[in-house]
Amino acid sequence: IDLKDRKVVADVHLLFPITITDLDNRIFTVDGSTINVANAGVGTPEEKDPADTPPRDWWCDIAVPEGTLRLAQPLDLDIDVTLKAFDVEPLLALISKTRKSADRLDRILAIHDLEGGAHLTVGNSGTHISDLFAEGGRAEMLGNLCLRKGDNSGAIYIKYGILSLGVEILGEDEKKHIITPRKWYDEYVGKFSCGRDGP
Repeated sequence: IDLKDRKVVADVHLLFPITITDLDNRIFTVDGSTINVANAGVGTPEEKDPADTPPRDWWCDIAVPEGTLRLAQPLDLDIDVTLKAFDVEPLLALISKTRKSADRLDRILAIHDLEGGAHLTVGNSGTHISDLFAEGGRAEMLGNLCLRKGDNSGAIYIKYGILSLGVEILGEDEKKHIITPRKWYDEYVGKFSCGRDGP
């Protein structure tokens, strides 16, 4: 998969049971779906030398306890997910427009052996990841993100022990909030909508 200046390579196993809810409107439930990703790595198309290629050691297991799918153009998807993952790096690669930006965020938001969940909606306004939470070791992360073609936005809150940080995603840039970051995050999320710009 090519994502602007990043290339994601992975082995993916998909189990997607579908139950008809409303055939006339092409609405289906996808409860019980699972996505297993293994041997994943995030690099750039320019990395021709194997020595420059990041190791393919990332993995995640995603389960969908409840979800609705509508076959439309574009596709409408509304699901709850739970996840277990190696670390948070690929998510940062998706929300950051450059590899350098993703690497910088990864150094700040280093969470390994993740367990968490989120609510995911996909539609005309883009992909909205809301109520994202993840825990790993002494760290925990919250997130609310809007992934739109050419314009990602949203916020992440990270806590590690007694230290905490808020990060606002502003397209190519990230703005860090170190003063009362949890209060900032809660206020941001309260005003944020994927259909418009953040506060």
